[in-house]
Amino acid sequence: MQGQQHNTLWNQARQWQANAGNQRPSQGLSGLKLVAAWLIGGVVMIFSLFAALVMMVLGIIMLPFIRRRMKKRMSEMQQRMQEAQDKANGRQNYSRDATREDGTSTATLDGEYQVKE
Repeated sequence: MQGQQHNTLWNQARQWQANAGNQRPSQGLSGLKLVAAWLIGGVVMIFSLFAALVMMVLGIIMLPFIRRRMKKRMSEMQQRMQEAQDKANGRQNYSRDATREDGTSTATLDGEYQVKE
């Protein structure tokens, strides 16, 4: 503990503790300042409540438009999916003829693979 007596940080901590014990709490807000603080806080709360209500009403008003847009996107995506399925079904029967090094030929469907040893 002798190292703590010569350590500047410990000395500063002790000084701060001594100063904190000597200080008196400041006086509370006077009556006029307290009323003004309550009024300002109330006005801010009323304004924020009004803003939240406006945002909620706007959101409710926009719901049909968003629903219409989502339905439109969904129908476009379904149409694209159907076109892709039609194209995939049309190419499903195609095959490639490949010749191995030993001269034998094999037919491989598109999308299949063979493991070479």
